[in-house]
Amino acid sequence: QCDWSSDVCSSDLGSIVPDATANNRQFTVSATGNLVAAGDLGSATAMFYNMTLGASAMQISQTTNLYVYNDQFLNLPINNNNNAATLSLNIKAGRHISFGTSSSISATNGALNVLLQADTNSNGNGIIVFQGSGITTNGGTFTTGANTSITSNGQTFLTGGDVYFNRNSGTLTIDTSSGSGGGNITLYGEVLAAVPGGMKIGRAH
Repeated sequence: QCDWSSDVCSSDLGSIVPDATANNRQFTVSATGNLVAAGDLGSATAMFYNMTLGASAMQISQTTNLYVYNDQFLNLPINNNNNAATLSLNIKAGRHISFGTSSSISATNGALNVLLQADTNSNGNGIIVFQGSGITTNGGTFTTGANTSITSNGQTFLTGGDVYFNRNSGTLTIDTSSGSGGGNITLYGEVLAAVPGGMKIGRAH
């Protein structure tokens, strides 16, 4: 496991390669075991340049923020299955956020509020690509983008929330319901979907 708050990692992690310059550090994890997110990776003022995370799974043990100046690539299940508290997962990238085919986001104990925000530079160059099996928040919210916009040729466009749901096979579910209700689903951008088995987006009322 890897405790990001202290940068102490056991041997089940492959590589972590940051350099010392803010906004110009690469962060890569390739692990055969599980990761535990016990703090933020980067900050709003000192971001990694690119980030790649791959492992058997990643457990969210507290509210976690992932910051990159350029691209995020995540190819692992992310979950809040052990903590009864409501936690938040905020993934932000200056350009693109990509989830691979082995990815998913889920919560089965406490709720998990999920924010995916691409194009934090608000220059119109950034999209979210989700190729995973689904997102279930157990009553937490699911949001893409932050209601930011850019004006070009007299037209105003939302930035950072465009999302492309893409799977080669099977279904894809976005579910924010829980036993006592459901979290809001807010998509600040355009949505494209290519899912052969169909896609379900919903929350309990």
